[in-house]
Amino acid sequence: MMIKVGVIVAGGRGKRISNFVNPKVMLKVGSRTLIENHIQGFCEIFNVDIIILVINPENEELVEYAKSLATKYKNKLVVVEGVGVKKNATKYGIDLIQAYKKRRDGYLYIYVMGDHYIDYSHLKIFKAEISKRIDEFCVNTDEKMIIFIDTSPKCAKTKAQSKVLVKEGIILKHGKTVDEWNALETGLFVIKREILSKLETRLDSLGDFDTTNIINVIRNETGGLVVSFDIRGTCWFGVNTFSDWMYGINNYIRYRMTLKETTEICKEGKAGIFAHLFYKYIAAIITFIVLKINPKIQAENISLATYILAIPVAVIAFFNPILGVFLYLFLEILDSVDGTIARIKNTCNIGGGLLDSGAGVLRHTLIPIAIFLHYKLYVLALGISLLQAMKFRLRWHMAEAGAHVQGIIARMFEDKRSRIVYGLTGDVIVTLILFALILEYFGLMLFVAFVPFLYPSGILISPIKLTAYFFIFIYLVMGFLDVARLPKIALRTYKKALNKVKQNV
Repeated sequence: MMIKVGVIVAGGRGKRISNFVNPKVMLKVGSRTLIENHIQGFCEIFNVDIIILVINPENEELVEYAKSLATKYKNKLVVVEGVGVKKNATKYGIDLIQAYKKRRDGYLYIYVMGDHYIDYSHLKIFKAEISKRIDEFCVNTDEKMIIFIDTSPKCAKTKAQSKVLVKEGIILKHGKTVDEWNALETGLFVIKREILSKLETRLDSLGDFDTTNIINVIRNETGGLVVSFDIRGTCWFGVNTFSDWMYGINNYIRYRMTLKETTEICKEGKAGIFAHLFYKYIAAIITFIVLKINPKIQAENISLATYILAIPVAVIAFFNPILGVFLYLFLEILDSVDGTIARIKNTCNIGGGLLDSGAGVLRHTLIPIAIFLHYKLYVLALGISLLQAMKFRLRWHMAEAGAHVQGIIARMFEDKRSRIVYGLTGDVIVTLILFALILEYFGLMLFVAFVPFLYPSGILISPIKLTAYFFIFIYLVMGFLDVARLPKIALRTYKKALNKVKQNV
């Protein structure tokens, strides 16, 4: 029985992209990390018997993630700690040998660079052809290694990838600096056990080696052939630097990303109930269209636009509340657009978060106040502005103290991993104001009972005035709860800092 072992080599340090994300093999394309994408591909395309994931044991986040994957895939996935992490991360042969030592019973070892993305769903059109080629490879004693190449690349950054010169299916040259080439190496390979056995005996002399070293050993010491399989324009790319990532993900967005995928990613972010019921679907459509028109656009561009537009929209809302509230709603939807773009491109960062937060504070303060001023609710508008300022100032202090503040109801749902944030979120504010203005437009009044369900007496009040009173009430409650929780948060932060000092001592 021919045992096929899949190997994901992810034991490097990724220093050239560490300021962006660490580890880079946990970057997401769509809803899957690079690592899990390879696991799925090995299972669906190559039907491997076992998968070995070689990781950098020095990266705690990667170690924990690998453990979760091992639990998820059970006996299908084995995690091995790499030993080449202190050397050049682009040299990965030593980690390949670590995988071989773990499972010597394999006949074929199909291995992939962990920091490469390959669209295995696109690769399904080659599945039968791949299976046939591997069968031929097994019986051909001269062929020792298959390199998956691309003769018509459209997603990978050519300068960053290894090039190959191939003639009649045989690899003649390989490397990043070869002067003559006609295809790119995709980071996916098939190698026979005998070659790994040979490499293991040469481990001390080879040191930390890469694909070019492996090819040289095959040619010079075994007289074997290194052959190719052309995946011809499949969406794939490697990630050495941040520039490589952006080039690849932008091309993925242009050629492969679907509206369904965009909607799923859009709904991943936390937001209020109305956003999840309605607005995120609109945001997903806008995101999809915007990215197809300009895949290079960044989330910060959208955040900056919502920040700048908050002031003119507030002016419009003062003179024309109905038009202003629809523009307000559009800005709120754009708030989901920038978050979706950041998640699609894996570019979530503190700076972008602050810009997005600032834009939210600006529009949720200025626009509602402008509308209330239009209806001459001067005292209520002043009260809301003061309470808004107090609320955000309190939240700022709590955030500075390292505490993520959520409402009481949100905490009740935290164990269920709810993506819905319960409370007076931006989408709730704009929806309530929109609903109130529609009622106001038709001249309808609302009856408010003094003691609901018990005492029938009450008053008639305009919808927009009732909404203002409601906001004041909610802000007062939120402010009181935040003030009450500040000592607890401060004490918790103090204890953490104290424990950290004790550990360092």
